[in-house]
Amino acid sequence: MKNLFVLLVLIVFASLRSAAQQIYEAAIDPEPIAAAQRKTNWCWAAGCEMLAKSQGVEVPQEWFVERIFGPRLPNFPTGGSFEPIRRALTGTFETKDGETVRLRGAYHYGVPTDPAGMIASIEDERPFIFAWEGHVYVCYALKYILQPALRVIELELIDPLFGFGRPMYKSFNVFRDNPNAIDGTFELIVSK
Repeated sequence: MKNLFVLLVLIVFASLRSAAQQIYEAAIDPEPIAAAQRKTNWCWAAGCEMLAKSQGVEVPQEWFVERIFGPRLPNFPTGGSFEPIRRALTGTFETKDGETVRLRGAYHYGVPTDPAGMIASIEDERPFIFAWEGHVYVCYALKYILQPALRVIELELIDPLFGFGRPMYKSFNVFRDNPNAIDGTFELIVSK
């Protein structure tokens, strides 16, 4: 009887341990939104284009650059700030289907602190900007665990520098990559 009890305890413990390690995934198809940056410092503009495109709003990178820096379309980065991105994406736009939508952005500097919000964004088919090592990527998929606490463990990213010879896709893994190199996240909020 004692052996049966020990066996039962081991089975329960093993099943709890395997449930604790289950990895979940949320993803959207990156192909319809992927956009290569048109100039070397326009990763932020390509990120804006991809976020808008994910909501059916076709706005070229040049429009975002002109809105922030003027009609000469300089090859400027945002200087590490999300504020120009927020300003560029805030406003009322018409989708390719003729529907009017209002876009606005929300950003968080540093390591993301809202894993549930990140997951919900992808599940709602709203990719988000993930700034890492001074470069803007667009997150289209993520992996997460629920136990012992909700935690995003990997992000699948579009690198807009793919037009300049970089691979189109990259991942960030919390066990492999340095979280101190995360600059922040930027989410597009859509109202219809």
